[in-house]
Amino acid sequence: MFKIAAVGEEDLIMGFRGIGAELINVDSSKELDDVLERLVSDTTISLIMITETIAKDCMEKITNFRDRSSAIILLIPAHTGSLNLSLKEIQFDVEKAAGIDLLK
Repeated sequence: MFKIAAVGEEDLIMGFRGIGAELINVDSSKELDDVLERLVSDTTISLIMITETIAKDCMEKITNFRDRSSAIILLIPAHTGSLNLSLKEIQFDVEKAAGIDLLK
């Protein structure tokens, strides 16, 4: 059985409990490295959702973890509004897959 992990500030990820996600409270970008290391080594986790507010200072680390893991790492915006990191990630993935930027 594959699992989902939601990583970020407690108040922002609480809603993912309803879909059975493992909630991992992280209050700073510094904590994210250790959490990602553990999650990437767990082969039962297929989706890792990280709040944009935590991910914004760690994009290079997240890219490195993506290269090492078969899990999908998805950035999710906060209730206060998006930092557009999610959109940039999707735009990059679409461009990489299609060879052109379809979202312009």
